[in-house]
Amino acid sequence: MVPLALACRQAGHDVAFAIGAPFIDRLPVPTVPIAVSAETVHDASARAEARMAAGTPPHVALTDLFGTDLAEPTLAALQPLFTDRPPDLVVTDGSNPGAAVAAAQVGVPHVWFSVTAPHPATAGIRTHTFARHPEAGALVPRPGFDPTLAVLQHEKYPEDLHPVPLRPEPWSPDGDLPVWTTPRGQRPRALLTLGTEFNDAQVLGRAARGLAAEGVEVLLALGPRIDEADLGAVPDGVHVRRFVQQRRALGQVDVVVHHGGSGTVVGAVTNGLPQVLLPQGADQFWNTECLVSAGAAVRAESDGSDVAAAVLAVSTDRSAQRSAAQRLREQLESMPPAATVAERLEELT
Repeated sequence: MVPLALACRQAGHDVAFAIGAPFIDRLPVPTVPIAVSAETVHDASARAEARMAAGTPPHVALTDLFGTDLAEPTLAALQPLFTDRPPDLVVTDGSNPGAAVAAAQVGVPHVWFSVTAPHPATAGIRTHTFARHPEAGALVPRPGFDPTLAVLQHEKYPEDLHPVPLRPEPWSPDGDLPVWTTPRGQRPRALLTLGTEFNDAQVLGRAARGLAAEGVEVLLALGPRIDEADLGAVPDGVHVRRFVQQRRALGQVDVVVHHGGSGTVVGAVTNGLPQVLLPQGADQFWNTECLVSAGAAVRAESDGSDVAAAVLAVSTDRSAQRSAAQRLREQLESMPPAATVAERLEELT
């Protein structure tokens, strides 16, 4: 969402993110603190995972997660903010209906922004929340903005949502990059990450050791929840960082080994990179299925045991996955940029 916010600011609008820790004061536009923290999200996600492990269907657990467990804290946090300083327009993640309800309660229009491709729970999340808050049901959402590639749209949007295409643009805050030990082209380079929410130290450590054993130089991004000591022995040629400036890092590697999260998918496609996917949860399985079907990725075992062989297969210049990744990059570049979409936001107010 940050590139769209920057485009709106460039067009002369006042833009702010209502956001919780750890993003406060870390974005290139003003942030307004609200009491929904990363721990709130993590705890709610853990409850959803436990429900799925106990046999609850995934789309039901996700509907409860986003439609209640995250929607209600978000609504409570935004109500006083919107009452004291009502905005002219609210742009909110399509899986964040609490913000839509908060906007409706003060008579402010909202548009949705599809952070992930439509999935089986998309329709149910909004319906679930609006049933709890009928005062918001009368507010029909304006057309939303869809920065997901067509290849990832294996589900249809609900009939009352009419998405406007938006070119996804990777953005990342400052982070560390390694000093690579060998010049580009002498041996494969890989970015290895499992994102921020479903990190598993054993998977990362096993994958890193397997890659290093095959001569692949690795940039490993830990994320916020595990420490380097949790990985076990880390061989030479593996550069471990907690966070990396992913936008720049993706321009320095030959392949991306990751969980299949939507942000990393966008970054890889933007750079025309083949992907080796180890889905761990949430939309990662759907994204993996779509990218493998498109020929731009291969799926490895989720425990990281066979990552090295997959990386060596896709990282050559003539691999089928690299060619497919380049085709996806061309599709992405044909989508309207954020500056064009920002003009539509002016019309909606």
